[in-house]
Parts: sequence; C-alpha cells; structure tokens
Amino acid sequence: MLPFHLQSPPISEESTGKVNLKFWQEGGPINCVVQSMKKVFFYEFHGLRSEVAFLKFIAETGRVLEHMVVLVAKECFSSGDDNVRAKLKPLASVKWNNQACKVQLFKSGRTNPGGPVYSNKIASDFGFADPFDLLGHY
Repeated sequence: MLPFHLQSPPISEESTGKVNLKFWQEGGPINCVVQSMKKVFFYEFHGLRSEVAFLKFIAETGRVLEHMVVLVAKECFSSGDDNVRAKLKPLASVKWNNQACKVQLFKSGRTNPGGPVYSNKIASDFGFADPFDLLGHY
C-alpha cells in the first residue's frame, strides 16, 4: 500500500480565513477521500468551525471511511466537560456516507501542542503498513 496525501491546487485569490462546509463542497469531491481513505486521525481538535467543517466534509463524502479518530486538545477540557460537548455537538448531525464508520474521541495526551504531531521518518518508512498506527494516539 502506497501512502497518499491530500493536496490542493494553488489558490489564485486572497484567502478570507473563513473555511466552512460550503468551501469544501464547492471544491467538489476529492477522489482519494471519496474512494480510498479508510482512516482519518485529527489531532488537537479545538472545535473551530473550520475544523468541524473539514470533519463533516470527510464524513459526508468518504465512501470507504471505516475509522475516524479525533483527539480533542487539552485546552478544551479546562472549562469542563460541557465545553467539550458543545464543541463536539455539530459532529452529531453529520450524515455519514458510510454508516459503518467508527468514530473515537480521545483527550489529547500531547505535552507540546505547538510541535508537529507527525514524524517524517516514520511516514516515509514503507516498512510500515500504516505509519499513523505507530503514533501513540491514546
């Protein structure tokens, strides 16, 4: 299995910084999301509208999506569990393309949220079937 990455074409106009679900829908289907992507790991979820829109887009278009893991940033828990529930509530209304997709939510265990959550060395080592399985996401 060869790894693939989402890549968007160059943007010719100035970004407004507002990324909502309509933004993702107007771009049309992304073939690898629709036809190939089975797992999604979203690290350091803060509940921003742009994050929710992205996850909704993936859920609503991913035909073969089997597993979505969302790691909620520690800062979201500082105001209590109600704050976390409020941030995750928009995901409850998603119309999943693949009804069998399993969603797991975890509190992020990251101690350095500003640093990268990936390892180029692991990601480029083709000896691993799925380098994301190697990251301690629990």
